[in-house]
Amino acid sequence: MSEYRENNVTSRNERRRRRRRQAMIRRVCFGIIFAALIALIILLCIKIFGGGGSSEQTETTPQQQGQSSENGESQAPETGSSNQAAIDEAAILAAQYDYDAAIEKLKGIAGYQDKKEITDLIADYELTRDTCVTVDMSTVPHVFFHTLICDFNRCFKSSHNQSLMNGYNAWMVTVDEFKECIRQLYDLGYVIINIGDSYTKDADGNYSMSTDVKLPTGKKALILSYDDTCYYCQYMDWGMADRVILDENGDLKCEYTDESGNTTVGDYDHIPILIDFCREHPDFAWHGHKGTLALTGYDGILGYRTEFRMFDYPTGDETAWLQANPWCQKSEIETYKEQAKVIVQALKDNGYEFASHTWGHRHADQKGLDWLKQDTEWWCERVESLTGDTDIFVFPHGGDIGSGDDYTSSNEKYSYLKSMGFGVFCGVDGTSLYWNQYRSGYVRQSRINIDGINMYQTLQGKATALTKLGLDVEKIFDTRRPTPITAS
Repeated sequence: MSEYRENNVTSRNERRRRRRRQAMIRRVCFGIIFAALIALIILLCIKIFGGGGSSEQTETTPQQQGQSSENGESQAPETGSSNQAAIDEAAILAAQYDYDAAIEKLKGIAGYQDKKEITDLIADYELTRDTCVTVDMSTVPHVFFHTLICDFNRCFKSSHNQSLMNGYNAWMVTVDEFKECIRQLYDLGYVIINIGDSYTKDADGNYSMSTDVKLPTGKKALILSYDDTCYYCQYMDWGMADRVILDENGDLKCEYTDESGNTTVGDYDHIPILIDFCREHPDFAWHGHKGTLALTGYDGILGYRTEFRMFDYPTGDETAWLQANPWCQKSEIETYKEQAKVIVQALKDNGYEFASHTWGHRHADQKGLDWLKQDTEWWCERVESLTGDTDIFVFPHGGDIGSGDDYTSSNEKYSYLKSMGFGVFCGVDGTSLYWNQYRSGYVRQSRINIDGINMYQTLQGKATALTKLGLDVEKIFDTRRPTPITAS
């Protein structure tokens, strides 16, 4: 009976903490508006009652006026609105499991020790932090997506090249499928982490499994990555986004050009969709992290033509293509690079990291060592110079350069990639819930592809990884897709 009471009290306390956290998150939605309204009322009161040309002025204390510093500059007093802003920011940090940062934010409020609401929040965050459990990274699943199809009918119209259509049907998901997928993952208790969160690397270059990620009981870490966020020329006229941009509010969005040539800005791919979802559900992203973008380079990055290849033109007619796409010019490559750098930084600020997906998107397992050397040099010179350093290498087409056994120095491709600074390698295995190797010399992970072919095979009873994740594929899969779906 005593054990029952103890468990019941623990459960009740947890419910109280959860309600308190949820209440704080809701307050963030109108906290800034409320603070602005209060400030406006104060300004109006000052104008109405405190101004005028009267020679007699009410005497005020230095605290009311604002202390003057030694150099004569007035120091603004601490206001309730600034306190509320700090409380709201702390609530978001705590929702993202960054309890130490949340506590530090609250302790930055002047006189916080005398404010019961704040000391209660600090105690709550400390208690929750201390009950979190270290994630065993060896058992963390890793899933990935490609670019999303935002116009289903345009992608799957009968006049299209059948081979390309089969490929997009196999390797991509639609906007609606992606939204349902992340909603289910969130409801299942998964929390997004980056590949870089799963390991640590010491000064000597030795790798080990990270113990930094700690989550409340019931939450599960999920590594998330995305292949080919480059918006290749061949995607044009297939109902996919053109590029990632910053809109007039400074938010990451995508441009999309419809069949009539009209360009609009919106949530046309996974980046803005996930950012918006995590804004509403901050507890879906550990420390605000949203995944790893694995980029090629041959056709530019993020929709910016930082490379120029005529043979990727859909028509093969350079003059006609350039006239139809004035933003993609040879003379503008340096401009595109600077624009891409701005987007890269915005993505980093929003919790993304970057990885190599090779420059040319070829099978690293099938190509020779000489090809790998040239390709890697190009990627480091032409892509890493835009994204910043990374030690993560994501194999195109899942073509791992080794078997399931450990990498050794006798593997020339592995040794070369190590010499170029890469030590984290990701392949594809849609059969297991997770497959991870943590060695002193490297980290190796296999990823589950969430795409048309894996969903279709799951519905056919031929694949199980998505079911092991807990996904209800029947609710995700768009039944308008052409079937059967086969590897292209």
